[in-house]
Amino acid sequence: MPGSFKISSHQLMILILLYSVGTVILHTPSPLASFAKQDAWLAALFGTGIALIFVWFYIRVRNLYPDLALDQIKEKVFGKLVGKMINLTFFCLFPLLPRLLIMWGIS
Repeated sequence: MPGSFKISSHQLMILILLYSVGTVILHTPSPLASFAKQDAWLAALFGTGIALIFVWFYIRVRNLYPDLALDQIKEKVFGKLVGKMINLTFFCLFPLLPRLLIMWGIS
């Protein structure tokens, strides 16, 4: 692919961390505070810990397949058919996620 580039594991970790922090700052405070009350700080800390586990997992998977993109990794790990279905699900649901969260009263 012309003009393609690769990012390092460190850059991936920074991107995911910044995305997670931005999402938490913009969408989470009101529902989290109304549900957790005085323990909202604990819930935010727990959520950050879970996000860091996902970052660690992404980096491990990326290190196992350094020459493949994320969609190619899914196809390799889950097989061509199931991997394409997972990729299609991510592709279709990602733009709809904010609306779904609002519909479900999460955001």
